[in-house]
Amino acid sequence: MESRVSKILKKNKIFSCLGVDICHEIAPLFKEVNTQAEELLIRQGDESDCLYILEKGALFAYLDTAKGTKFMGSVLEGESVGELGALSGEPRSLSVKAASEALLLRLSSNDFKYICQTYPQLMLEILKTIINRSQKNTIALSNVDGCKYIGIIKQNESVDIEEFKQSILKNISHQDGIILLSNLNCSSPDFLRKLNNYEKKSHTIFVFFEQEDLHIAKFLLEKASKIYLVSYAQDIEQNSYFINNFLEKTRALNSLTVSLVLIHHRCSQMIHGTQKWLSFYPFLQWHHMRLHNEQDACRLIRFFCDNPIGLVLGGGGTRGWAHVGVLKAFQEQGIPFDVIGGTSIGALIGASANICDSNFEQVHAIVQRFSRDVSPPFSWSDYTYPRISILNGKRVTRALEDLFGVYHIENLWRPYFGISSNVTSMKEVVHTKGSLFESVRASVALPGLLPPMTIDYCLHYDGGLCNNLPVDRMKGFIGNSGKIISVSLLVQEESKKYYIPPVFSYSDYVLKSLTSKESLYRIPSYFETIYNSMTVGSVDKEIECKRKSDILINPDLSAYGITSNPTGHEDKMIAIGYKAAQEALQGWSFSPIKGLYLKK
Repeated sequence: MESRVSKILKKNKIFSCLGVDICHEIAPLFKEVNTQAEELLIRQGDESDCLYILEKGALFAYLDTAKGTKFMGSVLEGESVGELGALSGEPRSLSVKAASEALLLRLSSNDFKYICQTYPQLMLEILKTIINRSQKNTIALSNVDGCKYIGIIKQNESVDIEEFKQSILKNISHQDGIILLSNLNCSSPDFLRKLNNYEKKSHTIFVFFEQEDLHIAKFLLEKASKIYLVSYAQDIEQNSYFINNFLEKTRALNSLTVSLVLIHHRCSQMIHGTQKWLSFYPFLQWHHMRLHNEQDACRLIRFFCDNPIGLVLGGGGTRGWAHVGVLKAFQEQGIPFDVIGGTSIGALIGASANICDSNFEQVHAIVQRFSRDVSPPFSWSDYTYPRISILNGKRVTRALEDLFGVYHIENLWRPYFGISSNVTSMKEVVHTKGSLFESVRASVALPGLLPPMTIDYCLHYDGGLCNNLPVDRMKGFIGNSGKIISVSLLVQEESKKYYIPPVFSYSDYVLKSLTSKESLYRIPSYFETIYNSMTVGSVDKEIECKRKSDILINPDLSAYGITSNPTGHEDKMIAIGYKAAQEALQGWSFSPIKGLYLKK
């Protein structure tokens, strides 16, 4: 009579090749083993002395790395584990533990080698299994073309996760390769078998954590690469004990990132209180979403799926009018920005774009208002005793405070950052939190001309000193898969020729002014000299950052200065930026979920 063990061997990919009679003959060599849920069956690095065949239940396999523990896959009923170690005698390459109560068959290494020597046809099946498993492990380790899991958990029972799920589902239901899962029974073998099928067909699986279930929590900790904590914005620090415990466990997993999603009323205009949220857990990112707002939902989904779009605006003085033209071109194309960052004038226009949702007319009005409030740039009332700077900064500071004084960066609808140079600590600073006014004021503080911005008792000057086109910083926000659009205002005027004598007295200057002998001296403006001297150290970095951009917009502004230009030249620079953006976008398409991608 055929034994229970021989029936299991017939279903196993390796041993089934031996046939019914041989399976019945070798069945007594297998010993039955029972394990409890979470029991460690195999420890990475231990001696390999046997293999296992899973009769009932489910197993999870993990790899311990310097960066943390990585989930490598599941073992389902009828499958074996540990064959290679049992044959080679090498230490275990992975750890394996029971996902639930499990019943297994154990075969010692000596008995396994005896069977292989007696029945050589077994080696071909072992080789096939090892190759197939190695390919899966390679995909899991590289995460290229592999399936990724994203966990969505609610902060407490008051959060209607179903309403949030419907907002997401509405926008991704037509997308191939994306699956939404909820109400899971993670310990069920049938579920794990379905999961394997999902992984073959999908590149992204969303797991909605709808109830406080220990098995689901462990499943997410083991499989997810990203966790998003969803809460109503007003429920500050009302985490359940279960969620607090769950978040505490994520701190030890370097391969798992946790971000915050704050839900707002659909009619919300201003955001408040994000600072308190960020004080109780080191969230990687934070997002604001109005329910039933399609634009907010699509932006969040692009982050979920690693398709966000980042806009980087470089420094360049009054040439920044070209940035406004770029925004106009993208608005006409219907292409949004998920993160905006910039330096100097780029930080100012980026902040303007963020607070008015990149609307060209509104950004134009803000920049026009600022330009009017600080013109002319060198009025007698602006000069001060030159202990720190030649200008007192009063008009610039007042204008920026009027524009941005009520905003905090973490309370903006979209992520934003500005760059400044901390000359106290001698470091580049990326402003992602705090006062938007202080961030922009720090980023435009040109050394020698304007006083620095003091933040936390440190002196901050123009970000162009160290990073005039922060594409590298944007990469940290949106990852390697997101698309970065950069707008560089850099003009390298190698054709200009100057001559200034090594000794240049006040009388020489007066004489030049009276005689207007341009052939005698060729002198740049004071502001131009200061600005070029300040940014020369970051030019090479800007050129390198331009190469790292997915879409580079570099309008030709060689005919325009960086301080003041004749009246009406603002519109010309806007037109130049607009045209340069249109040309750069040729060959690109946009999808609300896929983001920017090259046309086929």
